[in-house]
Amino acid sequence: MTDVVRVGMIGAGGIARTHTANLQGFGGVRIAAVMDPALERAEALAAECGARAFEDLDAVLEGVDVVYVCSPPTFHRAQVEAVAAAGTHVYLEKPIATTLEGGRAIVAALSASPGRSMVGFNNRFRPAFRRWRELIRGGELGSALAAWILRMAPSTPTPNANWRTTPGLLCGITIESASHDIDLVRWALGEIGSVSGSTASSRPELEGFDDTLSAVLRVEGGPAVTFSVSWASAISTSSRGFVGTGGGAMLVGPDMWTVTELRWARSGQPETVEPIDPAEGADLGYRAASEHFIACIREGRDPVVTVHDGLAALEVSLACSPRQPAEARTCTSLTSGSGQQIWMLERRLSARRRPVRSGALPGSSPCGRSADAPRAGPGGQPRRR
Repeated sequence: MTDVVRVGMIGAGGIARTHTANLQGFGGVRIAAVMDPALERAEALAAECGARAFEDLDAVLEGVDVVYVCSPPTFHRAQVEAVAAAGTHVYLEKPIATTLEGGRAIVAALSASPGRSMVGFNNRFRPAFRRWRELIRGGELGSALAAWILRMAPSTPTPNANWRTTPGLLCGITIESASHDIDLVRWALGEIGSVSGSTASSRPELEGFDDTLSAVLRVEGGPAVTFSVSWASAISTSSRGFVGTGGGAMLVGPDMWTVTELRWARSGQPETVEPIDPAEGADLGYRAASEHFIACIREGRDPVVTVHDGLAALEVSLACSPRQPAEARTCTSLTSGSGQQIWMLERRLSARRRPVRSGALPGSSPCGRSADAPRAGPGGQPRRR
């Protein structure tokens, strides 16, 4: 690799623009290529960063050291397999795929490649989220009793407004956005052993689409975590919380992504409120995630978030999702009075997954198992809803 890390951007949508803006601010990094099936969109982004525009992935791979895969997840498998075969480093946006078969194929391809890989779970790099996790894992709040994730957005995009609601590309909130929340649970609390949940859609005309998830995730040896995540709410709000035998901690914010304060207290003690730097709401951890990935490439070490983490999140999403094949789960399909399709299921996640790597925050899980064991192998829209 040359002294300058040459980056190719696959996809020219909102998240590609976020990564491009961050990478342009790094010394020794150059955006060399932008590829998108809509060439005019690739040309527009390429012109902004002095790169070349392409419609063909093979042409991109000839002149880059790193590829950022920022395309809709239905394209990920074919693109990642090509990148892996070329031995190129890859930053893969979540979700890594929309099917278990696709996710496993991606893991196999990247595990066999000399290139390093990382999945874009940006919340792990947000200072407020790291502080929340530190309180939980440091033992200050005691053993885990319960936890929750609540995220609400005011309206689901109309059909074909973007890839999330475009037939042939869509995958729904449970696979797309809730993957962040599933990874947050694994990172902060430990592996997820079983799932009970339901999904619903305010857009019944979109087959295979869901915009509302209600679920209970049971952490192995730990607490039940309640999920309530929706794009279809008329309100915007969020909270992520933990209840322990010795106290509790909660991140709160006015929308799905922004957090404005961390509230926590030990049992019997006054509550502490820690304001969150507004800059965190603008960056959402994306810059720090890319800084970490580029440093790993330069220094020859594995990123702390790997493709195995992406596969683990996908497995949990699929256990809650109507896209999961009926023969692979125990479920009942119900139709509500409004005609919305609702899937109910309870499924034991029997596959043994690799433990979560914590990077800078070592220590034992408060839920009775380590989440910091090393991992073998290379692991490897501005605000995404």
